[in-house]
Amino acid sequence: MNIFNQKCTEIYLEWKEGKPVFFGSLFVLFLSRMIWPAAALIFLIIARLYLVEAYHIPSASMWPTLQKGDHILVNKISFLFRELKAKELCVFKNPVEPDSDYIKRVIGLGGDKIEIIDGEVWVNDNFIEECYVKEKTGGHFGPIKVPPNHYFVLGDNRNNSEDSRSWGYVPEENIIGTAFLICWPLHRLTSL
Repeated sequence: MNIFNQKCTEIYLEWKEGKPVFFGSLFVLFLSRMIWPAAALIFLIIARLYLVEAYHIPSASMWPTLQKGDHILVNKISFLFRELKAKELCVFKNPVEPDSDYIKRVIGLGGDKIEIIDGEVWVNDNFIEECYVKEKTGGHFGPIKVPPNHYFVLGDNRNNSEDSRSWGYVPEENIIGTAFLICWPLHRLTSL
């Protein structure tokens, strides 16, 4: 018999015999049992709000890196201490639909000149090698200059992606975090 059940039995027997019963000791015992689960719950809520969040991939716009149905983990705190880097996968609030979260690859940072020529991406007049893209980007785009504190993002599935070519730059304040792990399905478990 555990200590909680034992204490309940003792209190019941004392009450049955007509002795005065102090229910405070039972309450203190109950609270002592609830401290660790409550602390764990509070930690999980704080972690979910400020540290790491899971996201489901609903489309093929990031194929082949991310497939429709993948679940990823997003680090929500690291970019607060450092700048996002080109080629990182970031989750952000869509500038046109703020209720929608998107994941795309960072191509250009504030001040960068972006241009797509014959399906090839050029940043600051330098060709960008993109081993993660399986199909060349269609057509031409730009040149444009990314404003300070903004990002230019593209989906890896360039011909099937709504990205900065459609709705413009992503403001820094819209960034939620950087993707770091595919966690589901298990056969696709890998770091990003």
